[in-house]
Amino acid sequence: MSQAHADPDLHLFMDDADIVGHKGLTRVVQPMRREALEPLMSADRPWEGAAVCYPVVLPDADGGGYLMWYKTIATGVTCLARSKRGRLWLKEPTAGGPTWEGEPTNVVFGRANVGYGAYVVEVSGRRGAWPEGTRFAGLTFGQDEAGVSGLYAIWSPDGEHWERREPAVLPHQGDRHSVSYDEERGLFMLTCRRLDAARRTGPGGRHREIALWESPDLREWEYLGVVLSADELDPPGTQLYGMSTFRYGEGFVGLLEMYYEPIEKLDTQLAWSRDGRHWQRVGRRTPLLGMGGQGAWDSHWAVPAISPPASHGFSLWFWYNGGCTKHGSNEAHVRSVGLASLRQDGFVALEAGRRDAELVTADLPSDRERALQVNADVRTGELAVEVLGPNGDPLEGFGADDCRVDGSDGARLAVRWGECTAVPAVAEGAVKLRFALRQGSLYGYRWSAIT
Repeated sequence: MSQAHADPDLHLFMDDADIVGHKGLTRVVQPMRREALEPLMSADRPWEGAAVCYPVVLPDADGGGYLMWYKTIATGVTCLARSKRGRLWLKEPTAGGPTWEGEPTNVVFGRANVGYGAYVVEVSGRRGAWPEGTRFAGLTFGQDEAGVSGLYAIWSPDGEHWERREPAVLPHQGDRHSVSYDEERGLFMLTCRRLDAARRTGPGGRHREIALWESPDLREWEYLGVVLSADELDPPGTQLYGMSTFRYGEGFVGLLEMYYEPIEKLDTQLAWSRDGRHWQRVGRRTPLLGMGGQGAWDSHWAVPAISPPASHGFSLWFWYNGGCTKHGSNEAHVRSVGLASLRQDGFVALEAGRRDAELVTADLPSDRERALQVNADVRTGELAVEVLGPNGDPLEGFGADDCRVDGSDGARLAVRWGECTAVPAVAEGAVKLRFALRQGSLYGYRWSAIT
């Protein structure tokens, strides 16, 4: 049930920063798999209208399951649902919450006091611009009494009862935004499209792109500029609608919502950053989460929850928002929440065909004994790994002929040379790895110190 986190030992193949050379390999974004053909949760309450959308899913440490905050379009309220295992969601009435024609509801934010959705993170035990005992905090898009829009700081002790700080911490910003917290740097990250700088592309249209802010406390924000925009590889009329971010492995993953304005549909692409500030798109615009087929409930709209995935066995789970109506449908939207997955750490793969392929890594630390695990699928192929010393030759006993991989498909396959899994330290303190691959997929590797 744990969520994504920093892991400097984990090397993914999002870019070429850790690679000094390769041949015969193709980087391929791995499309998510639908865990169910039908949505897990749809609008079925009078106060929800026909659309539930923009979910945020976090682990519920108290109940051992998950919490989901989601938005309704018809009434503009935000609601809370709970699940033990992430598939069956219960919309239980909130304690002392608002009613609907005398019926208790699961509404936690009204349209008037919070605004257009709330994107939150867990902040238990952290100091910040919120009262002691706060468990969740985040930002919401709303308006002040004068009708001026902006992003407001919010907090809650339990996820049900919320307060909003006045005035807006970022006036004139929103409305599609994402908040995450980076434990390593002690900073909140906000990705958002800049409403005050949006360039009109035509009647009713905007040029949307992804901008970045950082804050230590959700109150004072530093603007770092636009980090991603549509480019020449995108179809005409493409806009970057929003992006959720989270730490993963050596860097940060971005789930990038792509809006194709001429057809009013959205899917999700993959972005990556080494430092959280400089971003690039991965692959050649292959969707990470594509729209469903004709007549499917998610045929027009497929974007992930604004929260990290959850580890579930050997998979990553992504709750997502799907819809079968066009972007401009307003109150006529029909949208629901579904579940998709990837193999553990399997965002991209370096794919090899029938010809021999290879990859050589950049220098890796070898000041102490290390172990190597690979994330690979070579059920119909072959994989071998050599450990290269400072002179570029394999260390004695650590060549391709000595190599054996424990298994043919798995996220953490142990690599042995003979019966040895421990790679010795070298005096120079660094080695390289050479992967030889045929008819297989290499998703990543873990190079970890032996304690």
